[in-house]
Amino acid sequence: MAVDSGFLLILFIDVVGLAIAVWFITSRLKSKIVEVEERKSYRWKQSKEE
Repeated sequence: MAVDSGFLLILFIDVVGLAIAVWFITSRLKSKIVEVEERKSYRWKQSKEE
């Protein structure tokens, strides 16, 4: 049962592509969460001052 080298190349490229996609999505999600937390803390400080 020999595995075709072309199949292995495509599999490797797919794995690398998925890893990059997951990294990109998680980094965007983390930055968005930080942005929302900053906005919430700003609003909380403003409502506390009133």
